[in-house]
Amino acid sequence: MVFAFWFLFPLLVLFLRKFKSPYWGVSVMIILFVFSAFRSVTFIGDTSNYAIRYNLGEEYFYEYMSEGKGEPLYSYLNIICLRYGIPFQYIIIVFSLITSLFTLWAISRTSKKDIMWGLAIYILLTFYMYSYNASRQMLSASILLCGYTFLKENKYIIYIIMVIIATAFHGTSYIAIIVILLQYFRKLKIPTWLVIVFVAVSFIIGSLNLLIPYTSLVGKYGSSGLELTRSGFHINLLLYSIFFLYCYVETKEKEDLYLKIYFIGIILMNIFSYSVVTMRIAYMFTPIQILLFLRFLRLPQYKNLLIFVTAYCTIVYYYMAISASTALLAYEFCSLNDLGIQ
Repeated sequence: MVFAFWFLFPLLVLFLRKFKSPYWGVSVMIILFVFSAFRSVTFIGDTSNYAIRYNLGEEYFYEYMSEGKGEPLYSYLNIICLRYGIPFQYIIIVFSLITSLFTLWAISRTSKKDIMWGLAIYILLTFYMYSYNASRQMLSASILLCGYTFLKENKYIIYIIMVIIATAFHGTSYIAIIVILLQYFRKLKIPTWLVIVFVAVSFIIGSLNLLIPYTSLVGKYGSSGLELTRSGFHINLLLYSIFFLYCYVETKEKEDLYLKIYFIGIILMNIFSYSVVTMRIAYMFTPIQILLFLRFLRLPQYKNLLIFVTAYCTIVYYYMAISASTALLAYEFCSLNDLGIQ
C-alpha cells in the first residue's frame, strides 16, 4: 500500500498542477510532512544514527560542541528533549517540520502561484526522499534554499542570518556564504564553451577519482570512509551533466543567480562524486533546481524544455525509487510508544 503511494503520488502532484490554488500545494506539503515526521526511526541510514547519538545522553552533545563541531541548534534541540524526557521521535518531527516550512516558503516566494510544480520538482528530483536519510543536512539545505530567494532580492543581511541558522544545524552550510560573491558579479556572463569545459573536466576528475590523494578524508575515514561510487552512478552523473548543459544553452538569462548556483552545484557534485561523504557538500547548492525551474520554465516560451524537464525528473525519480525499493517497502510509521503515548 505504501509502496503504491510512492509510485503514484508524484503523478498525482503533476496532475494537480493544473489547479493554481495555493491550498493544493499546502495540502501536498502536509502529506509529505506526515510521511516524513512520523516514519519509524528504523527506516533508513542516518536517521538511526541520530537516534544512537540521542541515546548517548546530554553529555555527548556538550562534548560534541566542545570539540569544535559547533551546530548549537542541533545540539541544544537534543539536549532540551533529553532533559524533559521527550522521545527521539520528536526530533524527527521537528526536523521534518522545519524542512517542510522552509521548502514551501522558498517555493511560494518564487512560484508565482505555481506551487505544485515546485513541489513536483522537490519530489521527483528526490530531494524529499534524500531528506529521509540525511535529515539534518536537508533541513539546512531547505533554509539555504529560502535564503537564496532573499539574496536574489539583494537582502544580504537576511541571507547571512539564514546561512548562520543553517550552519547551526549542519556545519557544512557555511560554504553557502560564497554565493554572495556570485551576486556581486551578477553581470558576469560565462561563455557557453567555457561552461562546457568546466563541467566536462569536473566529471572526468570525479570519475577518475583524481582528488582522493589530496583530501583529508583518506586519513580521517580510511578507505572504508571513501565509499567509492559504482559506475552506474557515474552514468547517472553524466546524464545529470548533459541535462545541466542543455538547460544552460536553452536559457537566455545566463547571468541569473539561480543558474550560477546550479553551476556550482553540478561542478562540486561531479568533482566529489568519488565519495558520498564529500559529495554531500553539493547538496547545499543543487536544490536550487527547484527555484531555477520555477523561475524559467514558463509556458508557452519553454514548452519543449518543460516537457523535457518533466520527463527527466520523472525518470530520475523512478530510477531512484526502484533502486531503493527495499527501503521503500520497509517503510513503517512510528508507534504510539515512539511518541510517548502509552
